Amino acid sequence: MSNRPDDHEDEQWLSALAGKADASADPLVNAQATALRSAMQARNAKLDAQVPLADAALYEQTLFRLRREGLMKKRSLWEMPQVWGLAATVVIGIAVTVQVQTSADRGGEDILRGGSTVLIVADPEARLAELLDSLKAAGEVPKVERVKDGRVVVKVKATQEVLDALLAQRIEPKVTDGMATLVLQPTPKK
Repeated sequence: MSNRPDDHEDEQWLSALAGKADASADPLVNAQATALRSAMQARNAKLDAQVPLADAALYEQTLFRLRREGLMKKRSLWEMPQVWGLAATVVIGIAVTVQVQTSADRGGEDILRGGSTVLIVADPEARLAELLDSLKAAGEVPKVERVKDGRVVVKVKATQEVLDALLAQRIEPKVTDGMATLVLQPTPKK
């Protein structure tokens, strides 16, 4: 607090306005603050008496008048963000359900599971012959499996020699459990 007399007088006036008049204060300061306090309380009581308490019926009446006078439009269901969130959730749920069902319906025959490198080639059998030659030269004999749709699956032990032979052909297979799996897939027909 500062030591200026005006500040002390202001504090006494504010205390009197708050309803805590200082007996040592100038009587004029207390009288002014008390008069202003009484006037403000009277005005507050008058406003409280004039303004009705808010209730549901008054709220509905106000909304009705606003809509009737065109000041408030009824919001469309699609303008609410909660509806968009719900719609997105439903779509994602349906998409996941359909995808899970179609995967189960296939029986897993044509689903490529992790750990394989897919090579899309014009002639899988010709590319297989090249791969077999290079893999045999690297000292490993791969296991070859032909799938219904024309794909050829080649599994080979991933030794350093095999990986070097494949890298020489610019093939970097993913190695899983010490095995490299290559899938030769024919070019899609147009």
